[in-house]
Amino acid sequence: MADFPYKDYARELPIAEYTLNETQVEVVSAAEHTLIAACVKRFGIQDDTATFEATRVPDRRYGLQDARSAHEYGYHLPPDHSKPAPKSISTVEKNVLYGTAMMKAMGLPYRSEINGLKVPPGGCKGETDKNFEARYTYKEGAAAAREIATESFTQSLKSAELSKQFADWSSCMREAGYRYGTPLEPLADASFTGRKISKRERETADRDLLCKGRTDLLKKWFTIESRIQRRLIEVQKFKLDRLKLAQRRRVEKAEEIVEHARR
Repeated sequence: MADFPYKDYARELPIAEYTLNETQVEVVSAAEHTLIAACVKRFGIQDDTATFEATRVPDRRYGLQDARSAHEYGYHLPPDHSKPAPKSISTVEKNVLYGTAMMKAMGLPYRSEINGLKVPPGGCKGETDKNFEARYTYKEGAAAAREIATESFTQSLKSAELSKQFADWSSCMREAGYRYGTPLEPLADASFTGRKISKRERETADRDLLCKGRTDLLKKWFTIESRIQRRLIEVQKFKLDRLKLAQRRRVEKAEEIVEHARR
């Protein structure tokens, strides 16, 4: 097994400055939960139906990066134990949460009024999106950030500098009998997509990380893409600075919502 610490390179790329960090995401999620809970409570429904948690997915921008996870799970994603199984909710609860249009689209019975109150468009989630999410989102800036994150990755794959690094990694893999041109290819290997994790998959993943360590591929790839991103960011700086401001206000408002709910 390769022996080097896991590092979330995606969170350290220059464009990450214009995205919410993990702590901020949790604050915003807590605020959204608070608003949805308050909404469903108006209809006489327990607020635990409003619990929504995002699954944390390991960073695989550059293929496998976590040696310990690779050794145990190969190219499969490790199981997510960060949250309990989702609670089963009734049709009425779904009606309140998602609104009549969504219920109709799902082919479920629906009502425009529940317990004497009119269900808001899009349900309580729609109400929260309108009153919180939409007010503190700068769509053009978010689109620019996504475009840069995609374009920088694409450009990095085309760079001669990275092609050389891939060749070194591929040569290291070939020494152990594995024939892959890039570290992204094993992720798409059909023999590693089934439910079971085979011994061969684990051994391939171990070698993958070992070769990444020997060639210092992850750090070099990160350096190449960072250089590309900084250039792209300069072109979109005005939109990105506005995005950063909108995100700061969004987090501040989220903190205010959560703090008010605690009183």
